Amino acid sequence: MLITKDFEFIPYLALVVGITFLITGVVELKEDKRAFSGYMSIIVSLFIFFASILGFVLN
Repeated sequence: MLITKDFEFIPYLALVVGITFLITGVVELKEDKRAFSGYMSIIVSLFIFFASILGFVLN
């Protein structure tokens, strides 16, 4: 994307990363390995979802 200057798929990529962080956070909370890390993953995924939705709306 940096070479072609085509940033059309960035919101889709952010959506997939947000889903990945959400799943990681839920799994860590279920295993209760590191509760803080699980909560932080969920908070980061919510932020990424917000940024992805803004990317869809503004483009």
